Amino acid sequence: MLDKVKEYLKIDTNDEDNYLNTLITATEQYVSSGLDNDRNKNTALFENAQLMLIGMLYNNRGLTEGKENSTLKLIFNAIMLKLKTSEDIANGISTNEE
Repeated sequence: MLDKVKEYLKIDTNDEDNYLNTLITATEQYVSSGLDNDRNKNTALFENAQLMLIGMLYNNRGLTEGKENSTLKLIFNAIMLKLKTSEDIANGISTNEE
């Protein structure tokens, strides 16, 4: 995963590998915590959510609230909702409010 993260962030050196590995572990735990099981863990959607979150954390090490950050957060939340919804459907849980 480190190579994918470095490609995603366009990093050519090994200077920040320890920090990136920390982000990989933290984001995997974070994204997984929003799911009921690991069924979606090996999907491209899960990986994309993880890469987006890593990018947000890496590029915005401080707390900032800009338009770009807000857009990324919305996209990330939409991906998390999609992953959660597909798990609910697979588990036979209705996503329709009745």
